[in-house]
Amino acid sequence: MLLLCGLFAAPAAAEDMTSEATEEQAAYDSGTLTRTSLPLPSLADLSFRPKRRPDGTCCPPPPKRELREDPCTPLDPCEPIDCCVSPFSLTLGLGVSFSEGNSDKFDIAFSGALTYDRRPWLARLSWLWAYGESDGTASTDTFHADFRLERLIGSRWSTFALISFDDDKLAGLQYRWIGTLGVGYRFFEYKGTYLKGEIGGGLTVEKRRLLDETQDPSAYLGAEYFRAFRNGIDLTARARYLPNLDDYDLSLLVVETILAVPLTMNSSLAIRARVDHVLDAPAPAEDTDVILVVGLQIDL
Repeated sequence: MLLLCGLFAAPAAAEDMTSEATEEQAAYDSGTLTRTSLPLPSLADLSFRPKRRPDGTCCPPPPKRELREDPCTPLDPCEPIDCCVSPFSLTLGLGVSFSEGNSDKFDIAFSGALTYDRRPWLARLSWLWAYGESDGTASTDTFHADFRLERLIGSRWSTFALISFDDDKLAGLQYRWIGTLGVGYRFFEYKGTYLKGEIGGGLTVEKRRLLDETQDPSAYLGAEYFRAFRNGIDLTARARYLPNLDDYDLSLLVVETILAVPLTMNSSLAIRARVDHVLDAPAPAEDTDVILVVGLQIDL
């Protein structure tokens, strides 16, 4: 019975669909009906051929990434300041690594820098926090922060004030504050590269576990190099040597490098290395601490 009903219903449905299509075509021909359905993609749209505009002309290829200006372009002291460019910038970095198996490891590093840079003033707050575990036991727990205020005098000389803070729980270092005043000299400076050296002196306040707090005068020798390559890669290298004038064994050497490889307009792959070396750290602390971070860096 169902088969007979289907045989009788099929011709009737076909006649209804034909009549509806005929009426729709007549309305479209008379102008009272507008087709709004989107056309199906053609094979040309699904191929790797150059895309075309509605008029049939080819769409131009996307513009190539422009190279930076030559980093060795001389500075123009008479060039006016671009007031549309904010002097503030914020850089945040994050590196995370996990591993499981014979040895479970977890490492995280968070870094950043907040900078105000508008000649003749420069102010920068930077920090680095690193934490790591191995088989459930802390293997790294350290924090470093620096605040710098600098003012150019002429085209080569500058004065600066620097405050540094360090702690390293596993090494028994509860805190170390170093305040420094000094002068700097730029050996060369172009639009994308510079090298400067610094000299100064200040005070070091240090507290280690089971030891009394010490307050010692300290000297300062520093250098900083920066290079902005034309392909977008940035290289920064800093070195600081702080001799402790009362207890030379506590003299500190810090070397830090940052290599940033661009990924997008505001993000890059950052490779960061920091070495802190104390000439003769109190036992059982090691003399040298090394932090190596590979992660993502965001420029805001």
